[in-house]
Amino acid sequence: MIHNEIFAHRGFSSKYPENTMVAFRAAAELGIEGIEIDVQLTRDEELVIMHDLTLDRTTSGSGFVRQTSSIEVTGLSAGAWFSEEYKNEFVPTLKEVLAWIKPLSLKLNIEIKGFVEDREKTINQVIQLIRDYQLEDRVIFSSFDHRGMKILKNRAPEIESAVLAMAAIFGPENYATSVGVEAYHFYHPTLLEEEAKELIRSEFLIRPFTVNREEDIRKFLSWGVAGIFTDKPDVALKIRKELENNN
Repeated sequence: MIHNEIFAHRGFSSKYPENTMVAFRAAAELGIEGIEIDVQLTRDEELVIMHDLTLDRTTSGSGFVRQTSSIEVTGLSAGAWFSEEYKNEFVPTLKEVLAWIKPLSLKLNIEIKGFVEDREKTINQVIQLIRDYQLEDRVIFSSFDHRGMKILKNRAPEIESAVLAMAAIFGPENYATSVGVEAYHFYHPTLLEEEAKELIRSEFLIRPFTVNREEDIRKFLSWGVAGIFTDKPDVALKIRKELENNN
């Protein structure tokens, strides 16, 4: 039996505008296990769902998210860039996503983004919101800010956390242990199968990102990774079912 969880990267982002409620709802309807989102602070310190530090690529606005008020950010179209059909999709807040996901069974991977100067504020607010919504057992925190992950893990040891790695790290087992996280999320071309298996033997939860080619999805699922992040959760689901049927 194959046991790999499928996480929709920024929602069902191959067919819907990323990090929007329509993308999250479409992903949930597929029957996958999780959704990956990005959070950062606005000028008035509201947590919104946005990948880039700037608004330019995925919204009708421009400038840094951190220098824009939450009222302005959440009033921007987050779908018009993708298709005219989604021009009325707006930037969601983290509170909005948590309220939506609370009655569901989905896991939520929250990637913490933003400027390092905002590390403490962002971490404290995110932890408090997860506790307010009582979602500690369904959330995974991740970030490229590994100092931030160390701080977060010390403050919320009960919530699963991961380091994000774009490069091939020497001794990833020792490194992840030093940060204190349970999971290692890696850019998919940077890890060999034997290295992945060593991490798994060391009881780390490993998840590659962002896996979209069918041959790569098949490969990583067969490795026995804890999960994968993909823009194509529909394709990953189909391949997983095929693998399960062949075992």
